[in-house]
Amino acid sequence: MLKIGDLAKLGHVSVRMLRHYDDLDLLKPIIVDRFTGYRYYSIYQLRRLNRIVALKDLGFSLTQVAELINNTFSQQQLRAILEMKQLELQQHVEEEQARLAQVAARLRAIEQEGMLPAYDVVLKPVEAGLVAAIRATLASVNQVPSLFDELNAHLAQHRLNRSQPNLILWHGGDEKTQTLDIEVAQPLHEAIPSTERVRVATLPALACAACVVHHGGYDTIDQAYAALYMWVEENRYWITGSTRQIHLHYDAQADAATFMTELQFPVEKQ
Repeated sequence: MLKIGDLAKLGHVSVRMLRHYDDLDLLKPIIVDRFTGYRYYSIYQLRRLNRIVALKDLGFSLTQVAELINNTFSQQQLRAILEMKQLELQQHVEEEQARLAQVAARLRAIEQEGMLPAYDVVLKPVEAGLVAAIRATLASVNQVPSLFDELNAHLAQHRLNRSQPNLILWHGGDEKTQTLDIEVAQPLHEAIPSTERVRVATLPALACAACVVHHGGYDTIDQAYAALYMWVEENRYWITGSTRQIHLHYDAQADAATFMTELQFPVEKQ
């Protein structure tokens, strides 16, 4: 018989951990002295302890370890479980490598500017949503307000309350004609009829979007776009679709310094 301290030394674990394994029914002592409460183990239980430690080192939780040890799995089942764990660990490594790249990019920005970057980029999914939209080819961004006027007039006909922030989708442009392919959109709570000009449809979800929030007027929003493009390039992402510009707070009568705009780039890892 081995005292709990002796087994702990042989298994390179703490006495506290052995007591925890006992509480979880992972490794029960052979005998517990009813007078002193001392736990005694068999030398043959060292093999089970080593298996518990080995599975923990592979990244399995104690609940998963108990399931693996207490159940009889076929070789094929064990292989499938380990392959799933392998994929999980690979994903974790990739996530940590991405974080390292982001930290390196921030360090470079600090070295170049002497301060933290003005824009914090976050990755997040974006849900799909119903919108009313007008898409047009424009000669200048100065024509965008007229598109919103046209869209708002259509919404007013259906007595819709515009409670959600509107947005612009930048689909690209034509260098030869110097024109812009732009779509303005307003999220909807319920469907309304479409027209030749106004399209009512579901704006697709984005599995992953790189996003920044710009505080201030649109005369300085190019800085936010530049910061986002730089982040995408430095962190090795591809831009996979149209840029979305969401006007979180806009009031034509207010100071432009109070404006708040979110930029969203749909991206995927290179």
